[in-house]
Amino acid sequence: RNTATADAALLTVEEQMQSYIRNHYQQERINEVWEIVEEMGSIYVDVLELWELELSEAESAAVLKIRPNTVKSRRNKIRKVVRERFGVSLTPKK
Repeated sequence: RNTATADAALLTVEEQMQSYIRNHYQQERINEVWEIVEEMGSIYVDVLELWELELSEAESAAVLKIRPNTVKSRRNKIRKVVRERFGVSLTPKK
């Protein structure tokens, strides 16, 4: 019985460590994305900030006083640059 309890406790600790590592890695990636976008310039930072708040393209455009297509273009540019910097192919595998 003690072995089962110890095994369960160990599994819980392992799960907590894995969760911590995943969260830490995810936060590092988020920080890297922000650094990349900051290098791109303030017009992209503004778009990313509103995107992170889950505003739509139209809502972001209204806040920034620009056209929705401009927001869309900037989001696409952010995606493209971030993918390139992380070394991810821009074309999906077939």
